[in-house]
Amino acid sequence: MRKFGFICLSLAAIALATVSCKKEQKNPPQEEEQEQQEEEIIWPAVDAPAAGQTTIVLAVPADDTPAGCYAVGTVNGWAEKDTETAPFTKIEGNFYKLTVDYAADMQLKVLAIPSDPALVGWSYQWGKVFDPANPECEITEEQSAVVIANGTGEFELENSDKKGAQPKLIGLADAGVVYIQIKAWAASPVIKDEPCATAAIKHPWNGGSAWTYVDMEAKGNATFTYAGRFGNNGCNIALNTNGDQEVWYPTDAIEFGEGNFQTGDSVLFTFVSEKGTNGKVTITMIEKGEGNKDIPAGEGTFTVKILNREYAATDVCIFTGNFEENAWGDSDRTMTYNPETQTWSWTGAYPMNFQYKVIYNGSWAAGDNVVFDGETYNAEFEIQ
Repeated sequence: MRKFGFICLSLAAIALATVSCKKEQKNPPQEEEQEQQEEEIIWPAVDAPAAGQTTIVLAVPADDTPAGCYAVGTVNGWAEKDTETAPFTKIEGNFYKLTVDYAADMQLKVLAIPSDPALVGWSYQWGKVFDPANPECEITEEQSAVVIANGTGEFELENSDKKGAQPKLIGLADAGVVYIQIKAWAASPVIKDEPCATAAIKHPWNGGSAWTYVDMEAKGNATFTYAGRFGNNGCNIALNTNGDQEVWYPTDAIEFGEGNFQTGDSVLFTFVSEKGTNGKVTITMIEKGEGNKDIPAGEGTFTVKILNREYAATDVCIFTGNFEENAWGDSDRTMTYNPETQTWSWTGAYPMNFQYKVIYNGSWAAGDNVVFDGETYNAEFEIQ
């Protein structure tokens, strides 16, 4: 992750000239000399909190913050749907304040509560900012959606793309106050009641590192589809390829059809709009990708070697995997030790697309599961 701080040269416009990676505590912005530029912001005077606390003051979009906002981060275990642990309190107008216990390593983002509270989540976090380290970044400093106006704090940038990077607030001060202007949310939290007329989808197609938008085909009844190569991740839905009204759909919010989905599989993404870009995403299999063909079920002898344990007569090695019965932690498949080869073996039937591991004297093997390729029956493990 890259760190980059924003400093306000003119509080009247919250100008965006960057001169430092960290903000030093100053008096509230309205007490400094101001130059009239685009719009004057008269910040409310906020007293510094007691030692052991830190305060964040926000100016938010007045017409686009229907139900307030809240912080997500180390203050609440990064639970993006938790609006109650760290809510901002309205001071006056479009100004909000939050005081929390200080921690040197605290990190947070700010999310708006949408007009339909059932839809709270990352889609409504504060908008993106200019990323000086990304040569493909298309927005300018002046177009950054979030600006530190004054006080001690800095932004750590992540998930950078052509539209900018997502800022994460770090470097807050004990007994300090930081003033931040949010010009726009990542998506408007004012939820439209009607379905959208167009839709586009963003995904790491075929497992690539670049997330790119493509238009979806309208099928009627607020349904849109796109066929592409699965990238083994969630997706974003927006109104168009510019990313307007973008909503994030993690894999656990997507309904998958039958099949063992892997990177490179040909799949059909279907989006049914309910309220704008909020709705339901389904992924169904069209055809397995080259090299991703299903490994059929069968029967065989699996042999494993334990690398970081010395054998003792009382040792027990359990063979486990994605069996239909007694899977993973419930497995009772005791392996047999061969002192000549110093290996353990188990013979039996295994399911389609088999993955396995071992549990040695009650401790799991370290690392990822072994994905059986249909031919290789031996593996090596280190025990945690």
